[in-house]
Amino acid sequence: MYPNSSSFCTPCNRVRSIGAFSSCFNHLEATVGLVLAIMRSLKNLRIIKDEIGVFLIVWFGQLISLIGSSLTSFALGVWVYQRTGSVTQFSLILLSAMLPSILISPVAGALVDRWNRRWCMILSDSGAGITTVAMALLLATGNLEIWHIYLAVSLSSVCKAFQLPAYTASTSLLVPKEHLPRASGMVQSGEACAQLISPLLAGFLLGIVQLEGVILIDFATFLFALTTLLFVRFPDAKTAAVPVDGKASLWREAVEGCTYIFVRPGLFSY
Repeated sequence: MYPNSSSFCTPCNRVRSIGAFSSCFNHLEATVGLVLAIMRSLKNLRIIKDEIGVFLIVWFGQLISLIGSSLTSFALGVWVYQRTGSVTQFSLILLSAMLPSILISPVAGALVDRWNRRWCMILSDSGAGITTVAMALLLATGNLEIWHIYLAVSLSSVCKAFQLPAYTASTSLLVPKEHLPRASGMVQSGEACAQLISPLLAGFLLGIVQLEGVILIDFATFLFALTTLLFVRFPDAKTAAVPVDGKASLWREAVEGCTYIFVRPGLFSY
């Protein structure tokens, strides 16, 4: 008999969760200290001032962040399936991790064109990190319910919808024109690598550190990506001018973006 799917936390599970969090926080504290020490050292290196060096640092930070996000989404689905035996619940969590991003991406792309891309990435990583902390607190206190997971995963997906366009659009700012094809390939390869590695890594970590450890690892990846963005500076970029009818223009740009993809089958299938 599977437990009630509306709430997964019992008093015994609560004690185990608090114990697991206590152990994982010790490792997280050491990891955070190491990350900050590395970034303080990198700040003094000349490579930070070089555009290629800035791109490599941002690329690595975002790669780690993407792996962490996908890691938690898949681990939550498996965790719910282990406790409910419901394939539907598992599928809905994976759907919640993708559908909001797909739906909001056209509008998010138009907004990113108007905003500072570095700060857009910083706020997106911060928002995703906050949802991770909220889930960690709910799990530790024994109040985590399935609707909390749906909501947190969906909010993280919305943050990703702003993060990815800002990230990919920043490539042309950070890399000279002659290196742009290589840099774009690195960005695409990083996204594909995160999608391939995360399910394998999530299954492996669930058996070792449990969901509590996976969530803390996810938070550490957000912290690492946020730190890399705070220690670098992007060149100034010309943002799209907002006309008087800014609202109508925003929706028009979103529709034009969708139309541009739909009329090109190669891009749409990708």
